[in-house]
Amino acid sequence: DKVVRVVVFRKGKTQTLKVTIGLLNETEAAAAQPAAEAGTELAGLGLTLAPLTDEGRSQFGLAEDVTGVLVTAVAAGSGAAEKGISPGDVIVEVGQEPVTTPAEVQAGIEAAVAAGRESVLLLIQSGADVRFVPLPLGN
Repeated sequence: DKVVRVVVFRKGKTQTLKVTIGLLNETEAAAAQPAAEAGTELAGLGLTLAPLTDEGRSQFGLAEDVTGVLVTAVAAGSGAAEKGISPGDVIVEVGQEPVTTPAEVQAGIEAAVAAGRESVLLLIQSGADVRFVPLPLGN
């Protein structure tokens, strides 16, 4: 393992962080995999999300060039369901920022809530169609 300094840009300022770099052994990688596959539920929004994997692409018939976060379930009667979001859709952006993990989606939504917004703008890919969806936050 090696400690290196990384400069990041956060909230208009640069910060220097110490990061430990090392190899992930196969046992740790195998233990981490099921958690990523399980899905992340976004309480109050009615969405369950998962990373976009080859299995998800196959299950929902998604092309290889599609990037983002897979919607695996939508609660009936939720704001997401009312806006036409359905399982198999892919969230490409949250608040006009690209996302690739459920954690990034959650962070984008939390940022919108913290900013006092009533909704967050999602870029959703449904099959070959791409559309913007203002998702109510209910705060």
